[in-house]
Amino acid sequence: ERAAVGGFSLEGAIPLDFFRNLGENPDLDSILLPVQTALDDIPALALNDTEAGRIRQGQPLVFVSRPDMERLAAAGFDLNIEETAVAVTPKGMAVAIVNVRGAEISPVKILNL
Repeated sequence: ERAAVGGFSLEGAIPLDFFRNLGENPDLDSILLPVQTALDDIPALALNDTEAGRIRQGQPLVFVSRPDMERLAAAGFDLNIEETAVAVTPKGMAVAIVNVRGAEISPVKILNL
């Protein structure tokens, strides 16, 4: 039995019987945590709207300019290893799970939240 994963634990879990007894058309938004809660322990990579649009379309980004590389380094990414991150818009909305490897950011999973 797994007692915890990331920020989730058994103490915060909702038993399955609770959902069986909800009836039709329950207001799940008032019961469940937002999907983005599961992404809280993954580093965030802030993108501008143009970059976020490209990632949403499954296109990789290549950061070759000095300011872009500095932005990655300032966000705490080690440009020598591949890291997983959550790409977010300027408004903080998660767009995708991405791999960051050096100057290349590749989408792994597009999120339609």
